[in-house]
Amino acid sequence: MRGKSFIVLTALFLCACPAYAGIIHLRDGQTHNIDYRIIDNIYVDYETPNKYTKVNWLAGGKIYYPDKLSGYERSRINVLGGVIEQLYSYDSSRVSISGGSINSLNCLGSSWASISGGSIRYFQSSAYSQATISGG
Repeated sequence: MRGKSFIVLTALFLCACPAYAGIIHLRDGQTHNIDYRIIDNIYVDYETPNKYTKVNWLAGGKIYYPDKLSGYERSRINVLGGVIEQLYSYDSSRVSISGGSINSLNCLGSSWASISGGSIRYFQSSAYSQATISGG
């Protein structure tokens, strides 16, 4: 009887609390418009060089810690609105920010960032990364 109770309680818990999926890979060379909340890590062009997948982060788009948005391998991320807790740019990826709110922007490797608007609480650029800041 005790084993059956455990199985029933486990099944009820899993129905009420969906399992954490983990990572969403966007690596198809297409443009993705995000205007809704994401509850996963997003990796753009991870391990797929020269696809130039583009993500437009729009008003209504939200991704909170511990999840993050990461661009790799010459991907393009355009932040036009919404909220991003952590944004990482690696390996020649390009980030353009003209709106929205970002808690932490990290440009690593040989990535590039253009900031003309929005708000950024913490910004880090290292190695051969470049940043152009004209507003925000």
